[in-house]
Amino acid sequence: MPEQVRSIKFDGGRYKSSTGLPLTSIDELRRLQTLLSSVARELFLKDHPDRKRVSKKFRESMVLKLVKVEEGSVVPVLERPLEDSLTLDVETNDYFTESFEAIASAMESLGTGGALSDEFPEESIPELLQLGKSFRDDEVLEFERGGSWVRYGKDSRRRLQRLAEVGAIEVEDSLLGQIRGLAAEPKPSFTFEVAGDHRILAGEFDAAVFWDDLLRHLGKDDRAPLVSISAVVAQDSDGTPLSIKELQGIELALPDSWASRLQELARLDAGWFDGLGEPILEPTLLRGEEVLIAALESGLQRPGIFPTPAGGLRFEWEFPDGGALIEASASESVSGDVLFDDGREASAEFDDPSEAIDWVQGWFSND
Repeated sequence: MPEQVRSIKFDGGRYKSSTGLPLTSIDELRRLQTLLSSVARELFLKDHPDRKRVSKKFRESMVLKLVKVEEGSVVPVLERPLEDSLTLDVETNDYFTESFEAIASAMESLGTGGALSDEFPEESIPELLQLGKSFRDDEVLEFERGGSWVRYGKDSRRRLQRLAEVGAIEVEDSLLGQIRGLAAEPKPSFTFEVAGDHRILAGEFDAAVFWDDLLRHLGKDDRAPLVSISAVVAQDSDGTPLSIKELQGIELALPDSWASRLQELARLDAGWFDGLGEPILEPTLLRGEEVLIAALESGLQRPGIFPTPAGGLRFEWEFPDGGALIEASASESVSGDVLFDDGREASAEFDDPSEAIDWVQGWFSND
């Protein structure tokens, strides 16, 4: 008869409002099985120093099957399909239970700022570091332990990374930036400039899948547009990206009509305004893209996008009882202005384009 595995659940983020199981969590369940098998194996070998490996029966006893998904965040119900041929002796069954307990204990310790207990095998730390690779900031895996739940998420992984003195761990993440280089040999690779801090990352990709997309966004005959990539990223213990280990997807960060308008303005030469008018330089274009991304994420409609004679960018929105504009240049700040039909007006400076967008929405949020 199958044996139901003790309770685990996913919570937060994509799991909080979902009635199903996001497909990314299938990979997490696979990593969990690998971790359980690793810990059980190391515990067995520690107790049997004369043994160099575990039996085939032992390995088969660690196989898990997903049989259903219950509500309450996302609760995957796992079973071990114990056929007659896989009937476990007490020893094997105990190591499976001990493996769960050692992992839950490690999660609890990491979650409360402690160190790993001696009962968790050092040899299984790499497998524990792999768990949670796809988690976003507020997503966790929870284990039931002693009538309560212990949590394992991104913060726990970071703590383990520091404790184990591991220079980089892999995280499935999204990055905004520009494609700056592309090479086919000695293996397919690209360079990526991260928006904001202008960090340059080396990246790897499957040429059969992504070569055409990367080439199109390289900007060989035009400026490289801002793109959003999904990727497996190597990060240090502070979460700083170090390199791109696997490209999973790439798309323009802005809708086509927004991005093409910026590309059009990027081609303006000096003197475009009746002999006057400065060209719009790359730092200003990047700042303008930050404004537009903030507007897009906040739900604002596409603004009017115009150049200014001083080489800046001007974004204009119309509302039922007034209008707003934001100007961006190569400087650190952006300026915002609102003007109502009844004569009221206001102006402000912002370091963060998102704050400028929030400010505009604050004035017209009741419209």
